Amino acid sequence: MNERKIVKRYNEEFKRQAVELLIHSGKRQAQVARELGVSDYTLTLWKRAYLGQLKPGELEGKPLNPEEMFEKIRQRFLRCQLR
Repeated sequence: MNERKIVKRYNEEFKRQAVELLIHSGKRQAQVARELGVSDYTLTLWKRAYLGQLKPGELEGKPLNPEEMFEKIRQRFLRCQLR
């Protein structure tokens, strides 16, 4: 049997909204990916592409690339929710 895998194509707007949902929802990446019906790895690639378009910023006086900034902010957000 020759089974073909169906390749889904997502437009840029969907990808952007998926990453913004990940960033702003406070949910774990695996959960967001599951809810959207995409793989965790696919969402990782979209996040890297999205954050790669952003300019570097500073947090606490240290220059950070967008991925580092995302992780720091996400950690702070999760700590605040636990309190």
